[in-house]
This record gives sequence, structure tokens and C-alpha cells, in this order.
Amino acid sequence: MFKLTTSPNQKKTNDSTLSKEQEPEQKPGKEQYSRLIPKENKLLSKFVLSSLIIHLVTVTILGFFAIVLYRLAVRPAPTLVQLEGGQAISVTAGVSTYREPELIKKFVGQTATSLYNWSGKIKGEKDSGIVVNPEEELIVTTPVWSASFSLSEKDNYRVSFLENLAVFTNKLPINIWGYGNSFLKISHIRDPIELKPGHWQVDMIAYLLLFDRGKLVGQGIPFNKTFYVKAIEQPPLLLDEQATAIQKAIWNSRSAQLEIENITDLQEE
Repeated sequence: MFKLTTSPNQKKTNDSTLSKEQEPEQKPGKEQYSRLIPKENKLLSKFVLSSLIIHLVTVTILGFFAIVLYRLAVRPAPTLVQLEGGQAISVTAGVSTYREPELIKKFVGQTATSLYNWSGKIKGEKDSGIVVNPEEELIVTTPVWSASFSLSEKDNYRVSFLENLAVFTNKLPINIWGYGNSFLKISHIRDPIELKPGHWQVDMIAYLLLFDRGKLVGQGIPFNKTFYVKAIEQPPLLLDEQATAIQKAIWNSRSAQLEIENITDLQEE
């Protein structure tokens, strides 16, 4: 009967092989993972993360500004405005061509009074007048010339109006360059009729009172007119202390941001 024997060296080899087979597998650590991931992938991951952070910050800022703009949008517009001279007035928001009916009526009344009040004197001094047509020697009073800048310059309307007015005053039974004068007595100014945005028709019922030397009773003639008014979108420029008389006259006439395009006789239906 044979007996198997094992040498000591072979026994050690077998024991070491068994111990290695029984030893559990070790999981790779962080260092091993970092070695396995390529360098390009690491940079891409950092770029994606930084982009995400930047986008979050941007969205937060945009959200903040959106809230601020919304609050400004729903906030009521200011109704109190302080003028250059220190006076405070109430205003309302509106379209640039919109004008209050009372403002239009006031503008028509003041302009008509300035255009049709004639006198050969200014503050007690003789008025030499303004020549509007040298060839025909047509002259209008200085206040009328100043008020004429409320009229439109389109198609030379303002100059034509002054020439026709000078011809009309020459035919009156009074001499306004002597002791005669006229006064426009306004009975009623009707509410403006809007023809289109920024354009109105305003009818005026009035009498032109004529006074001559020694005749204090005066003579009244019907003077009913229709005014076609237009809104001026651009406000007049502010004047400085060195402004000329012409510049002051233009500014005063156009400060209401309105102008008269045409004046005709009132046609009653």
C-alpha cells in the first residue's frame, strides 16, 4: 500500500494559494476612481457645474428686476408737478395729443380776444403797429401781431390772416390809429368737437364792439366764428433772460401747445 507525502515547500505554496482565493475582493477607492476618469471629463464636469451656478444667479437677478418693474408699472402716476417758478399743479396721464376741453376753450377765448381787440395805443402810448404788407401799406397793432403766433404757419396762413385783418380794420367806421378802438365781447364758447385725434372745432358766439371819439355807447356787430384747433406735441423751449421780443411773443402764444389752423365765419344749421 502506497502513502502520499507532501513536501514542506509544496505545502506552503498550496496554503498561500488557498489564502488568496479565500481573501475577499477590495473595492476601488477615490484615488482609483480619479485615475480611471479621464482629465477631459473632469474639466467638462466643472464647466457644467459652474454654468449651472451662473444661470441660477442670472435667473435670480432677472426675477428681482421683474418684481421691481412690475411694482413701477402698477404704481399710480404722479399727479402733482412743480413748475419752474415753484408753483405746484395737478396733472393726469394721457395721450400726447389729448387736451382738456376747458383748456381748448380758454385758449380760443384768449387768442380771439387778443386778435380782435384793436387800439392804436399800448399802455397809454401810441402804437406804431407792425407792417405786414409794405406794398399795400397794411398795418396791424402790435398786440395783434404778438397773438398771431398762435396761428398755423402752414400754407402761409398766419401772414394771410394778418393781411386780411388789416384790410378789414381799414374798412371799419372807426379809425383805430386815431381815437377809435374795438373790444370783442364773447357771449359763449361751445364745447370742442373732436374731428380726429388732436384736432377740434370750436364755435364762438360774440359781438365786436366799436368805439369812436366821444361815442361811449359804442356799436355792436355780430362776430360769430369757428376755430379749427390743432394740438402741438412738442412743447416750446424755455426762454432765457436775453430772449428777444419776437421770441417772447412766440413762446407766450404757443405755451398751451395748441395752434389755430383756420378761422371761418360760423355757419348755423
